[in-house]
Amino acid sequence: MTAARTKQKEINFNPKLKTVERDQNGLITDNESLEYKFKDNGLIDWKAMIRPEHLYPNKQWFEKRNQKVPASPEGLDDKQVLILLAGIKELAKIRGYVSVSYEPVTAQSDYVCTVCKIKWIGNYETEMREVEFSDMADAHPYNTNDFAMYYPAAIASNRAFVRCVRNFLNIDIVGFDEIGVTPEKAPSTTVENITDPKYLLSSMMKENNVPFNIVKDILVEQQVKGAEGFEGVKDIPNLKAFTLIEELKKQFSS
Repeated sequence: MTAARTKQKEINFNPKLKTVERDQNGLITDNESLEYKFKDNGLIDWKAMIRPEHLYPNKQWFEKRNQKVPASPEGLDDKQVLILLAGIKELAKIRGYVSVSYEPVTAQSDYVCTVCKIKWIGNYETEMREVEFSDMADAHPYNTNDFAMYYPAAIASNRAFVRCVRNFLNIDIVGFDEIGVTPEKAPSTTVENITDPKYLLSSMMKENNVPFNIVKDILVEQQVKGAEGFEGVKDIPNLKAFTLIEELKKQFSS
């Protein structure tokens, strides 16, 4: 047996390696330090499961009101607190997921918008069925600060991941990675346009001569709620507008 195969065999049987064990409800059973917390309706209270070391006072919230920033998040309202990325990642691992993927909707030198899609494992909350959930976020010079403005793709991806996890787990506390400093006077129309998914969708439809009735038929076929009554792009939900942009991009590039 070669050295490489011997090493592989040692790794495969390493007693220090362990898999996550879950019960019939999809909950972790082999972590003594993990204690699930539940709401009165029997669902998991994911917000209550955030460890204190992953919470941080929202400095921006207090500074805007000329208030002293507290030394700890203890006793603060949800809007006064931020979750660190490490806390979001920890919750995602506890909940359990099959895959995480990112789809850039718009990628320019000064603007990036990304959709994060997570396929979650089944647990008793989803009747043991896998569930796919997605959310989006963007990054540009007017909603980032310091070094972050030089890495819009990475910032948009982190924000989309945080938002996707938070919204799926019904956590109202904003993620630290989601916030950015917005100037009191932002240069206007250009930024407003590039951050508006309906504007982007309308522009793409115009450039490729796609009438609204074609887009509406797609939405109806996909069983988007209320699509039968949509009268224009303005009626399309923002997240769906972004996914439509991606679908149209693939169609035009094929």
